[in-house]
Amino acid sequence: MAHSNGRLHTSNPKSDYTFSWTIENFHMTTSLKVQGAEFLPIPDDKYESLVSLYPVAKKYQVKSLQKSLFVLLSTNLSVDYVCEALVLADLHGDKELKEIAKIFARENFVDLAGTVKWVELVTTYPKISREVLDFMKPTSK
Repeated sequence: MAHSNGRLHTSNPKSDYTFSWTIENFHMTTSLKVQGAEFLPIPDDKYESLVSLYPVAKKYQVKSLQKSLFVLLSTNLSVDYVCEALVLADLHGDKELKEIAKIFARENFVDLAGTVKWVELVTTYPKISREVLDFMKPTSK
């Protein structure tokens, strides 16, 4: 059975928050920078932590963590991480995250197309890359 402990600790009440979740034998603490309701961009190593925590939140159905991760992943998309977000969303059936990632990919495709990560996506997950390319096609009326 899953146990979530949403402990909030702050050293600077204006911007530093640490959220902690304990799920059976899995424990992870992620520090996030927030200002009001807006999430500030987070460092690359934190994005990778969020990506690795996402499947755990889904598996153990920690809804508050899932929501937080969705917001952070979708608002911190970059050319470096959009392919990872697309795969993550596809593997876990997150239609909203996938749609946001496809929009980001379409709007930034000139920069994305030449990256190693895009080539890896095309090679490893051709179905997902095809979806992105189909999404970019103009719709006929």
